[in-house]
Amino acid sequence: MTNFTDIVTIMLKPAISKKAFWDISFEELDFEQSSLFVMEKVFNYGSWNDQVVIMKYYSLPRIRQEIVRSAYLRKPVLSFLCTILQLQKTDFTCYNKMLLNPLPWNY
Repeated sequence: MTNFTDIVTIMLKPAISKKAFWDISFEELDFEQSSLFVMEKVFNYGSWNDQVVIMKYYSLPRIRQEIVRSAYLRKPVLSFLCTILQLQKTDFTCYNKMLLNPLPWNY
């Protein structure tokens, strides 16, 4: 039997696909405690609809505050986030790390 706490928890989770979360147990994911992880996964590997839902769920100010600490963002994602959040690439930890460790070839 499902109790009230379980129902509230299910209702609070954003309605996103499991596409970006292929490597973890999606049902056990805590969207508040793991917010940066969720943002990284959705922006890097989620669909456009998933990204829109996440932007509504967390709000742009919260995403702006947290996503800059991301360990990895793909280059197109980084550019997109800079545009919608009005940030510079140098504001992102992942970009600064990328500059410190350049690839020998840029394909």
